[in-house]
Amino acid sequence: MPDPSAYAAGWICTSGTEYIAAQCFLDEAHPSPISILPRDNSGTYGNESTVAVARDLQQKFPNIRACLMVRIGGGAPRAKHDIRLGDVVVSTPRGNHGGLLHCYFDRMMDDGAFKVTGFLAPPASELMLALISTRAQLITMGNGIEQSVVTVLTRLPRRRGKWRRPSPKTDILYRSHIVFDPTKPPTDVGPDAVISRPERSNPGVHYGLIASADRVMRAATIRDKLAADRDVLCFETEATGVMGHFPCLVVMGICYYSDSHKNKDWQEYAALNAAACAKAITYQIPERNLGQGKRLEELAAMAKQTKSPLAATRSLSTFSATTIDKQASSDRHYFDKEIIKRLHVVIGAEYNARNSHPDQICHPRARLDLLQEVQAWAENPTSPPVFWLYGMAGHGKSTIARTVAKRFDEKKILGATFFFKRGHIGRCGTSNLFSTIASQLARRRRELLPYIRRAIERTNDISSETIEEQFSKLIVSPLMEYLAHSSKTPAAPGIGRSG
Repeated sequence: MPDPSAYAAGWICTSGTEYIAAQCFLDEAHPSPISILPRDNSGTYGNESTVAVARDLQQKFPNIRACLMVRIGGGAPRAKHDIRLGDVVVSTPRGNHGGLLHCYFDRMMDDGAFKVTGFLAPPASELMLALISTRAQLITMGNGIEQSVVTVLTRLPRRRGKWRRPSPKTDILYRSHIVFDPTKPPTDVGPDAVISRPERSNPGVHYGLIASADRVMRAATIRDKLAADRDVLCFETEATGVMGHFPCLVVMGICYYSDSHKNKDWQEYAALNAAACAKAITYQIPERNLGQGKRLEELAAMAKQTKSPLAATRSLSTFSATTIDKQASSDRHYFDKEIIKRLHVVIGAEYNARNSHPDQICHPRARLDLLQEVQAWAENPTSPPVFWLYGMAGHGKSTIARTVAKRFDEKKILGATFFFKRGHIGRCGTSNLFSTIASQLARRRRELLPYIRRAIERTNDISSETIEEQFSKLIVSPLMEYLAHSSKTPAAPGIGRSG
């Protein structure tokens, strides 16, 4: 083994399963360290042992500048975060939080809120920059975790069997009030006890806050409370011991749902996925940057020198959180645009398109009564969903509709427009009507974009389906999903015309 001072990155595991998974993804095996401290706690488990391992790592490898803690733990799924068994959660700064919350579940405030005892500092900037690059790669090039695990298991046949992905039928999310009863078989529950979710084959990667607590989370109601109050994505019990010595990046494989229905079937597979994700992150660390970064002891000293631990966290996390949020937003915007491009869109159907006569609008003093009627209809939440404008051909229905669309657009309440035109390819039929409208909604109503994107991803070449299917999948389903997850109603009045 090279001299311990030659190592610049550390990888901490807290169980045998996590350690085996890490070994599966390492490229090269080295002999034992040349120098071993007389007191070496490596290989033992528990929070105290984790603290000792962190201390020994800092002393034994003096040039370590970045450290990852790769574990398995319990997820906190919500409508906002579709976390499944086998998914991976990476601790990521949020606002003034460094990515990891330290809390005690038995310490509650008078109003029932949980008492968070600390916001721990984020890891080294080299790891944060590597995480940004990894997120961009996963978004633009696809999630390759599943394929990485398959490749490892093919190369290591002895690790097959229980290390493979368990049956999706065993991924069961019970409602929060359903408590595990050891006297009854798992199948002896009613259909209302389980939350129904669409199937998903590949593991997902989530980024956000991880709660590190004094004991294992097994109460779904408490899980939901803390997840809602702090936007926590998962729970674990060991990271605080490490973070007390130096900041590190925590990568968690989800093997159960932090409830009483603990599922051991997914532990090995979740550990492999976490290791695959951690390796992908380390590959994004430029060697020249890592060599120039601060050592762990320097990072720890920075936090200790600050009078307020929370202030230290804020000062250390400002760059990381801001940089990650900006880059993630940019990456997501690019990814969204690429997905929306799959829709077949009719060019020129929008009200302000160049070939749609955008200048043909009503004179400021013309059609005042009718325009006011349409305006009143649009602003009244109890109005019928459709305003039907009819009349003889050539009497100005398109001009009125274009005027209304322009006014709605100026008030930021316009959803989408589609102007038909006889003899014009695309605009004389309905085959691409709703794919065009969906594309406009995704662009104009950003709150609907993730739901429309999801609809596109669920169906291959959705624009080639029947108009009924397009309406259901591209318009109705995204709107219903949005309404189910939000207290706000998107304003998108509709005008029909005939003649």
